Amino acid sequence: MHILVKPSSPGNEDRATARSRLLDIREQCVEGKDFGDLAAAHSECPSGRKTGGSLGWISRGTMVSEFEDTLFATPTGEVSDPVETALGFHIVKKADYEASRPASLEESKEAIRDLLQHNSRGRMISQYVEALKSKASIVEE
Repeated sequence: MHILVKPSSPGNEDRATARSRLLDIREQCVEGKDFGDLAAAHSECPSGRKTGGSLGWISRGTMVSEFEDTLFATPTGEVSDPVETALGFHIVKKADYEASRPASLEESKEAIRDLLQHNSRGRMISQYVEALKSKASIVEE
C-alpha cells in the first residue's frame, strides 16, 4: 500500500512542503488512523486513491528502485519513512510478504501456453509480412 504526494514544482520549497504533508499523513497512520482511508483521501496516485493505496502484489524489478528498496526493507505491518522518486514522495505500508519460490508447472501452465501461442503468432505474422514484401513492388518517389 502506498500514498503519493507530489510537489507542485521541482523547487526545493515545494518539495519540502510535499514531504512535510506526507510526514503529517504518516504520523496519522502511526497514531492508528486507517492507511487505506488516508490513501483514499490524500494520495495523488489515481490507482492508489481508488484502491485505498493498494498496489497488489509487487515483485522485485517491477517498480523504481527507490520505491522498491523502501518497500522490501519495511517490516510487514509497518509504515515507511518518506521516500522520494521521480513521481514525488511516498510512504508505504507492507500489508503482507510472501517469499519468492519456484512456481509449479500447474501454476505456470497457462502462462507458458499463452507465451508459446504469442511467439508462434508473432513468427507467423512476420513470415506473412516478409512473403508480402517479396511479392510487392515498392517505388519511392
